[in-house]
Amino acid sequence: MLKCSNCGADLKIDDSRMLKYCPYCGREVEMDEQVPDTVMGVMRSFGKSLLSQRAEQKRYEREHASEIAEEKRKTAREERKHMVKMLSIMMGGMMALALVMFVAMRLFPGLFA
Repeated sequence: MLKCSNCGADLKIDDSRMLKYCPYCGREVEMDEQVPDTVMGVMRSFGKSLLSQRAEQKRYEREHASEIAEEKRKTAREERKHMVKMLSIMMGGMMALALVMFVAMRLFPGLFA
């Protein structure tokens, strides 16, 4: 709870004008006078929100564990296919280069002496 800087009483928040009024001395206190309290309130609600989101994510992961596992297996299969394809392309290129070198050695034996 926020305190009045004039008399120390608990402050009431007037949301419509973003001012706090002391119920005892009537002093208006602007929100930025007690920024640390406001910032801490925002930080607490943000932290609770993050915890709530994480709990929701864990619940979803528990409920959909088999679907998530299948998606991971599918992704792994696709990655393996991609790797095999890339290796095949590299091996084909190396074989083509070896063939060109072999033909060049036969046609131009003086170049490689």
